[in-house]
Amino acid sequence: MSEAATGEFIVRDWRPEDRDAVISLHKELQAYEIALRTSRSKKDEVSTEYVKELEEELCHPESEAAFFVAERQEEVVGFVFCVAEEDMLDDPTAQVYVQDIMVTKNIRGVGVGKGLMQAVFDFAQKRDITRINLMVLANNDEAINFYKNLGFQTAILHLERTI
Repeated sequence: MSEAATGEFIVRDWRPEDRDAVISLHKELQAYEIALRTSRSKKDEVSTEYVKELEEELCHPESEAAFFVAERQEEVVGFVFCVAEEDMLDDPTAQVYVQDIMVTKNIRGVGVGKGLMQAVFDFAQKRDITRINLMVLANNDEAINFYKNLGFQTAILHLERTI
């Protein structure tokens, strides 16, 4: 994807030099989600390992992954990672799965998340994929409202029981 200017920020392809900023954003995401789901890992190295896995997926020769960052005043303020994949249980079988999206708290509400999701929509469209899906914590009302405003609907409920 070429750099796309959107107001006060740009959305562009991830670069290796973005690693530390994305790790920091993921740590912020983990801290936020711990309040919503106490089983989230509190280990500091989780974010580093997670971003390493994203990089490996992105570099895998058979992968159809995309990793975009939002940059404002030369600072990475958000990211989204998605993968084009097949789901043999659905028709059409092709889908883009949004694995993670994060916008730093102090910049939410100015369109960065929408800009990142537009990069995902463009990624899907270039592959003639019409279905995009993602998962969100059931009690993350802010994220649920964000996705609904983008046209997402509840399609599957994932239930869980701890014993």
